[in-house]
Amino acid sequence: MALIMVQPNAAFMNFGKKVREFKELNTELSDVELHQRYQFRGDTIDYLCDLVREEVERSTNRNHALSVEKQVLVTLRFLASGSFLQVIGDTVGLDKSTISRTVDRVCDAIVNLRGDFIKWPTTDWRPVIAIFYMFILNHMKTRENLADVNGMVKL
Repeated sequence: MALIMVQPNAAFMNFGKKVREFKELNTELSDVELHQRYQFRGDTIDYLCDLVREEVERSTNRNHALSVEKQVLVTLRFLASGSFLQVIGDTVGLDKSTISRTVDRVCDAIVNLRGDFIKWPTTDWRPVIAIFYMFILNHMKTRENLADVNGMVKL
């Protein structure tokens, strides 16, 4: 009879509860540093936090609930950097799924505010459109480039 000794793999052993460590998002940065990291100044970030506070604030008694400020900063960092969720999570010490839910929640809250900030014109724009078309036709006839035209939205 043979005796087989199996050494347990440390990866599968439960050594107790995992302690989560959070890297603190530095909010004591100058406006230049904030703009480099988040593309917004400090007062604008505070204003944005106040706007979305009711929708993104979590009513929980848990120890590690993210504050509104952290949620907004994480979202702005993700949007400003164009990086992956995993990279942002590694940067701030949060899991990728937490970053994903946070970005989704804050972006939804911002989108819900669109009616307060985006206004469509209520005046008759037909004369302006006619002038714009004449401008385009004149440029096309003279074969000039349209470098000074940014775009057009048909209403």
